[in-house]
This record gives sequence, structure tokens and C-alpha cells, in this order.
Amino acid sequence: MAPVEVPPEPEVDPPTDPNQAINYKKVALKVVLDSLKAAEQAVGADYMDTGEAPKSQTLTEGLGGEGSVWQSPKADAAYTVLESIISSIGSKFRDATTAVEDEWNLEPTYVDKSDARAEWNA
Repeated sequence: MAPVEVPPEPEVDPPTDPNQAINYKKVALKVVLDSLKAAEQAVGADYMDTGEAPKSQTLTEGLGGEGSVWQSPKADAAYTVLESIISSIGSKFRDATTAVEDEWNLEPTYVDKSDARAEWNA
């Protein structure tokens, strides 16, 4: 799998009010959010958006259970463990993406020039 590229910094129009400045914290959060979404897509954790089957299902297909290639208590146990791990990874990606997206949505695009977010360093 190729490494996920960091998305470019989003462009924001300068504020029309001379007492305001671009909220660079929001800009930094957008870069993080876009990076998380790209990584989520790269590992296939975006199945709810794409409509594809979850990786926890496709990567464990044929392992344990009825109709599987390998039927045994060991296969069933392996399926349970692997399905849980893969599902957990996808869930963690979605949780992190949602948390950053929520924070990004709460940030205003512009802040007072004296606000620390106007000079935010990523």
C-alpha cells in the first residue's frame, strides 16, 4: 500500500473586516481532517460512504462458520479475533475523523487579530 499523501493547506479568502484574521487553527484542523479521511479511505474504513462491504467482512471471508473454506473451532476462533480487530481499526478511524470534524465545524473561519488562533502554528 502506498503512503497516504498529506493534503495541501486549504485556501481561505482574507477577511473583509480589518480587525479580523484567518483562523489558522481551523486551517490546521482541516489539514488533519483531510489526512484522516485519506487514511480512512486507504485502509477501507470508509465503507459507509462507499457502500462497499466492511473490510472486517471481506478480509475474513471463507474463514470459520457455515459455508467457509476452513471449518473448525480454530477457524471460528480465528474469524472472531480477526473480525474484531479489523472492525476495531475501522471504528477508531471513524471516531478520530468524527472528533476532528466536530472540532473543525465549531471553529470560526475568522477571529480577532489578537486571538492566538490568528497566529496558530501547526
